[in-house]
Amino acid sequence: AFSGLLFKMIKYSIIVMFFFVCYSHGETIEEIRKHLKNETDAYRTVCQVKTQANEQQIDGVLNSSEFLENEELKCYFDCVLVRTFAFSDNHEFDRDFLIDMLGNTHQDVVDGVITECKSTGDSDCDKSYGMLRCALTYISSKL
Repeated sequence: AFSGLLFKMIKYSIIVMFFFVCYSHGETIEEIRKHLKNETDAYRTVCQVKTQANEQQIDGVLNSSEFLENEELKCYFDCVLVRTFAFSDNHEFDRDFLIDMLGNTHQDVVDGVITECKSTGDSDCDKSYGMLRCALTYISSKL
């Protein structure tokens, strides 16, 4: 009986620690940029080859929000954001993705990004890039 109780306590402790780690990050825009970079790194090579986007320009967006008007760069971010499930099927930000990025304590910012950053543009590349620009600008102004 004691070993079963101990197992349950350990199991619940691990679950609580997992949620604490998952939802306690994202307090500054620098941490959010780092998290975005980490999330998109898995698809960087495939999307960079697919779109021929310039590596320095990609890093400029991720590290300092330098959004250049460049079709390859726009399509690169469409490629990685679609693959990371940042968007729902109708090309709106996915709430769970934003909560993962911002942490559970920033529900107001999550709601603001979803409300303010709608997909606009002629192509999916334009929509994704514009939404990312809007989101990083909005988050920077709120944190």
